[in-house]
Amino acid sequence: MTFKVIDTKTGKEPTERVIDNIAKKGGLMVADIDQFFVGEDGSLVLADDCGNITYCDTKRFKVVMMDTLDKIREEIMQEVSMDNTFWLNQAYGKVIDIIDKHIREDGE
Repeated sequence: MTFKVIDTKTGKEPTERVIDNIAKKGGLMVADIDQFFVGEDGSLVLADDCGNITYCDTKRFKVVMMDTLDKIREEIMQEVSMDNTFWLNQAYGKVIDIIDKHIREDGE
């Protein structure tokens, strides 16, 4: 299962600083952060190399499966190919709207 973690505050993947803060609050070894994992129940977990884990706030972070990201890419490409005359900032706005729509759908 391939996925990405999205920080709902930014709409992007969490920065190293955000990950370090999660690790510190969860008592993990900040220097030895391994990666995010998704539990069988859908919970998001951050782990260090020593096997310690901490659960992540499900309201703050969303798990986006690669299938969803593929849908986003396809929809963006359709938008761009339908109207390739709009300015870059308009394209950026559409991209953000599409991503936000899919993230909301996954969280429901």
